[in-house]
Amino acid sequence: MRKISLAILCCSLLTSGCAQKPVPVMIGNKYYLAGDNLCVKYKVLPDDSISCLSKWDKVTGSRYAMTDRQVSDYIKKRQIMTRNIKNRMHMSDLELQIYNQQPWPQWQ
Repeated sequence: MRKISLAILCCSLLTSGCAQKPVPVMIGNKYYLAGDNLCVKYKVLPDDSISCLSKWDKVTGSRYAMTDRQVSDYIKKRQIMTRNIKNRMHMSDLELQIYNQQPWPQWQ
């Protein structure tokens, strides 16, 4: 059971890095959510927004600059996620230590 939970944790950590989610990108003096599949490239528009383009240069929509509150909330959310991942890794490490301290059966 412990091996399965450790394997699931490792797989989830590895695959979460593959998913492309938008991240705050500073353009000029403002932050915009970009970098996902729908906003690989962008063009700056005069109304504090960006026009998002896919990797095939197809327009996928526009996004407005993030407010200070949105940037702050994003940072707090990322800090919580990082703390949760560290806690899960620590718990898995403790489980593995306990598992390794158990005596192995003697084969005769």
